[in-house]
Amino acid sequence: MAGAHLASAALTGATFREGDLSDVIAPDANFTAVNVVGTTFTNAVLTRAVLVGADPTHVDLSHAPLPRAPLTRAHPSRAVLSHARLEHADLSEANLEGAYLTRADPR
Repeated sequence: MAGAHLASAALTGATFREGDLSDVIAPDANFTAVNVVGTTFTNAVLTRAVLVGADPTHVDLSHAPLPRAPLTRAHPSRAVLSHARLEHADLSEANLEGAYLTRADPR
């Protein structure tokens, strides 16, 4: 699914375990309660994508723009968020323990 166009897609409860979603274009997509353990989202566009309750353990979100993305109750432990753009992302109740945040932009 690398490079797929998923703008405003309803993906609630889907499983993309260890998939490749690099370069996916998914602004406003709904990833609520999605299992994306081990999935690669390198350079994915996830502006305003809803990731509430998603399980992005071991996910690679490096260089992904996530502005205004609700990551409420997401558990990106051990996720790679290097160079990710997190401006105005809602990280309330998110578990970032062990997440790799080098050069992530939290503005």
